[in-house]
Amino acid sequence: MIPEERETVFDYMEMIDSKLTFPGALVKVSTEFKENDGVNVIFKILKRMQKDDVCVSLVVQLFDRMKTKIPVIMDFIQFGGLDLIERVMADHNKNKILMSEITKLMKAVLLVGAKAAITEIKNEADALLLCTNCQEALARRDALKSTGITKTIKIPTPKERAKRVLSFMSNYSDKDDVLEVGLEALLSYASNNDAKKTIGDTTFIEVVTKTIKGHFDNEKIIWRGCVALTNVGKFSPESASSYARTGIHIDLAQNFEKFDHEQRVQQCILWVFDSMLQWGVTSPSYRRVWQSEECMNLFKLLAKKRNKLLKKAVITDPYAPYKITIPLSVRSFMRESKGEVLPEDLPPPKEVKEFRKRRNFDEGAKFGTVDDEAHAGGLPGLVDKKMDPNAPKEWEKALTYKKKADQGGVKVKKKQIVPVQ
Repeated sequence: MIPEERETVFDYMEMIDSKLTFPGALVKVSTEFKENDGVNVIFKILKRMQKDDVCVSLVVQLFDRMKTKIPVIMDFIQFGGLDLIERVMADHNKNKILMSEITKLMKAVLLVGAKAAITEIKNEADALLLCTNCQEALARRDALKSTGITKTIKIPTPKERAKRVLSFMSNYSDKDDVLEVGLEALLSYASNNDAKKTIGDTTFIEVVTKTIKGHFDNEKIIWRGCVALTNVGKFSPESASSYARTGIHIDLAQNFEKFDHEQRVQQCILWVFDSMLQWGVTSPSYRRVWQSEECMNLFKLLAKKRNKLLKKAVITDPYAPYKITIPLSVRSFMRESKGEVLPEDLPPPKEVKEFRKRRNFDEGAKFGTVDDEAHAGGLPGLVDKKMDPNAPKEWEKALTYKKKADQGGVKVKKKQIVPVQ
């Protein structure tokens, strides 16, 4: 960036900062700042000048003044402000004053943002219950009822709302209360009619599987995440295989016994296996479960437990076997596989192509050599014999250049020049 642009950028940020310092103008200026996409503009400047100490300090000061304004903080989190601040901290780790200011801003954003994220996610969850057509129909109804001038407002699609929820969950992956509310919103999105076409454009499966793997100690997160995956797995074989590739079925099988006291969670885990096995032997998700030894051991254990409960149910509790219902797809899978693990699909070995030798150097000459008896009667001198390269040559003996007379050279007398009288 050239110096003229640098000074212009600093003047722009100082102008916004001076407006925020006026008493009573914080609400108005922060609202205008958000409506004019100010957060995104500041982030573009910071990405180009993130190694400039003055620029970073001005940006931190600017957001520190608006840290209590929830709409600005929501945009800060949604546009990746936390990741950008972490990169800036790595570049300026030696500046202690700047590091302390950035740390205070991060703490304030996380505290305010966590509470605000829950409210925002709840609002999005209510809107995700309706598809795009239903939202447009409600907007037309409200426009017809209104007596004043109505403006055409672009309604966010369910995909855009789901992306916003997923960004909140990614930024607050260590906040259980945020994740619970986020999974409930994703449950509404998975039941939406638009989800079948748009779920591939989101990070739905990556975020949900990561949330389940990191929170096996929280029952509320596990059963919500399992129900969300089950609903998505019913869309198509590709959607079921997409989360099967993450290995979530192995983690669920390994942690199944942790929830013996909570049958609701175990039942939701079994529905995840049902969504993976319902597409038949030809589906990739079916084969991944078949290749998992952990899943096979879990199914064998459930079959034994079911048989024991059936024997006791005749005398004691007739509803005991139905506390956990083994899905039909799991039982048919055990009959087809016979309890044997399918070996993993190994890549075929590379074929080493053998090339025919152009010549076998171990054999002798095919048409003989010059030293053979067949060539003894030929003309002499056609092939010179090998000689020592350092031996003196015959033509060197005739040379007289720089040789004395005793060495064989010829001494030439100089002619005397007689002056003319």
